[in-house]
Amino acid sequence: MVVPGSFLSTEEEFLPGENSYVSSDGRVYSDSVGVKATDHEEKAVNVVKKGRALKLVTRSCIAFCSVILVKDQSVVVDIMEAYDPQNESTVVVFKGLNATLPVFSVANSYVKDLKELFKIGDILKCRVDNVSEFGIDLETKTDDSLGVVKAFCTVCRQPLKLVEANLKCSSCGSNEIRKISSDYLVK
Repeated sequence: MVVPGSFLSTEEEFLPGENSYVSSDGRVYSDSVGVKATDHEEKAVNVVKKGRALKLVTRSCIAFCSVILVKDQSVVVDIMEAYDPQNESTVVVFKGLNATLPVFSVANSYVKDLKELFKIGDILKCRVDNVSEFGIDLETKTDDSLGVVKAFCTVCRQPLKLVEANLKCSSCGSNEIRKISSDYLVK
């Protein structure tokens, strides 16, 4: 049994066949969940899918993420769920799938400090900008619905309510700033 990203062979041994791909370093990997099958006649390695077809995170998918780390130049998130907006199908997300939201992909204007716009524990709605062997890059600048959809107070950890254009904690009265999505949940 193999999963996406499982090493199958080197390009010198077997060429990529069905449901497999070759990376820039000449190694062949699986792009699906299934069983490894080598075709010695064609000199190719395939992945035979079992059961229903699974769709993985790809460019332009919409992802709901939880912020786990905010750095100077990027926000690291844990992808909880994703869907393909083209056909509204759910995308398979493996537990512990992390992604990065670079500072230049947050807004169309200058972002002075990411630590003002995002806090650990915030729930984000992002679009997948790039998927590569190095990781998943997200963006929130192309649509008003992208950004923080649920934020938590940094003082008491209660959900922040959207009051007009500001986030306010109903428990302790704290006012906070985030990159708010037009789909913000707590009003």
